[in-house]
Amino acid sequence: MTQDPHQTADILIIGGGLSGTMLAAQLLRRPGQRRILIIETRSELGR
Repeated sequence: MTQDPHQTADILIIGGGLSGTMLAAQLLRRPGQRRILIIETRSELGR
């Protein structure tokens, strides 16, 4: 995982568990471009 303090995003999701990962997937399916950043302490998403 990246730890760049200067990252920018349109949407910030805190927690990369199942809910956070599915939310990101749903948002990416919508029309338009957006940058989504997921903050997760573990090395794997969706757990």
